[in-house]
Amino acid sequence: MDTLRYFNQNTSDVLGLKWGYQFNHSKASLSYNRILANGQFISPREWGREGLFSFQKRERSEGSGDNHALVFNYETSIAMIKNEANINTNVSIGRHWKPEVTNAVLNKYAIPDYTQVNLDLLFNFKNLKHLKPELLLTTKLAHGDIPENPNFYYNKVDMWHVSAVVNYNF
Repeated sequence: MDTLRYFNQNTSDVLGLKWGYQFNHSKASLSYNRILANGQFISPREWGREGLFSFQKRERSEGSGDNHALVFNYETSIAMIKNEANINTNVSIGRHWKPEVTNAVLNKYAIPDYTQVNLDLLFNFKNLKHLKPELLLTTKLAHGDIPENPNFYYNKVDMWHVSAVVNYNF
């Protein structure tokens, strides 16, 4: 509901750049996104992934203005069990520069600067084509001077997150 939003932001400007290289069964990329300070980037989570080059799973650029993000991403596929299965791996390391946590206009969710590291493992089995288990390991490390208030840390930074997901596609 619009009445529950902190500030009514109608626009934001986002700049992005991505450089990628593909070789054999692997891909590497370096991405940069800049959300300018003239508005908040608002993209409802219900729409799925944010359309930014610097997107990382469990990362949050939504609600930010005056934001910088630099992300290195490496993807590869590893054959296992006599080629009856493979694991698609994705390792990403991102550095995210945010406005001050006390600046609600440009940092809606009061998220401090952080570095995020993800290891995403997607399992594919030849005999179980519709079953796609996934294991995601994420850590976020805070940077800078952050006020001594648990609201700025709890479930935001200086944390580990593990997701075990069973995807079944019909």
